[in-house]
Amino acid sequence: MYLVIPTIKGYEVALNMLQESIPVAWRSKIIYVYQKESEDSIQEENGCITVKLKRNIYEYANWIAAQMSIDAKLVKSDEWFLFLHDTCKFGPRSQDLIEKILAKLTVSNTTLFWLSRNGQANICLIRQPMIAYGYDLYKSIDRMTKEEAVQYEWKWLKQPSPLCPKLWPNGQAAVREVCELKGDRPIYGPNLRSVGYFHAIDLEKYYYELREGRAHIEAP
Repeated sequence: MYLVIPTIKGYEVALNMLQESIPVAWRSKIIYVYQKESEDSIQEENGCITVKLKRNIYEYANWIAAQMSIDAKLVKSDEWFLFLHDTCKFGPRSQDLIEKILAKLTVSNTTLFWLSRNGQANICLIRQPMIAYGYDLYKSIDRMTKEEAVQYEWKWLKQPSPLCPKLWPNGQAAVREVCELKGDRPIYGPNLRSVGYFHAIDLEKYYYELREGRAHIEAP
């Protein structure tokens, strides 16, 4: 399994916190996805892959980077990927819980497995052909606003979009547990973040709530 982590310059504080929480056994199988770069590139060093993209499409760039890694033969085509955000943090039980889920998924027909009941934050375990399916949809998109990225996350939009992964063809499943919202607290500094807890994998996700008239801070 490869971890796929999208990030941008300026989010080093968040990325470092996530990196420190990654189980040791997984630290040599990570794909870092840097967006808003000057050119597209991909390189591998000691098992870790760095993908740089000119575009900025938030976590949807995970599909681009995973497919690029497969096409470059840096990752096997039958590999599982864990799609994350840089604003996440693993807990002490994450490795055991995720490995147990993978053991069941590997002998199933599931190709996209949401790690909360409603697919919060598009955090999931995924493999082909769902990676290629998403890649074909997102490869022609260069920019998204944060509001658009959040809208595509949910399947109950007033105007459903094919860019919403929850609307894709069969092969999806999800855990029963919801992502529990545990209130606001300062995580990286004085700016409050809403804390979401993924019970199924002992993972915290830190959100900045978008509200009318309140722009995203674009920084941890």
